[in-house]
Amino acid sequence: MISEFQQLSRKIEQLAELAMVLRQENAELRRNLTVISADHTLCKEKIRQAQQRIGALLAQLPAPAPEESPEQSPLHSPACDSDVSEVGQEEAA
Repeated sequence: MISEFQQLSRKIEQLAELAMVLRQENAELRRNLTVISADHTLCKEKIRQAQQRIGALLAQLPAPAPEESPEQSPLHSPACDSDVSEVGQEEAA
């Protein structure tokens, strides 16, 4: 009977120690959460400010020109069209 009380006493001591460790860990986690929440709020504000600056810059850009057809593109050369058609005719012959 006495050994059962001793075992129970040890288990109660272990439980008390574990509860103390968990309280300390919980307090540390709460402190970390406070710091991380403040960082998160700061980051959100920085993103909001960056979005406003980007929006202001975009508003200053000139309107885009209407899209050009391939024939109007400065990269497109009518001479290339005739070269291609001549090559096609040579292959057919």
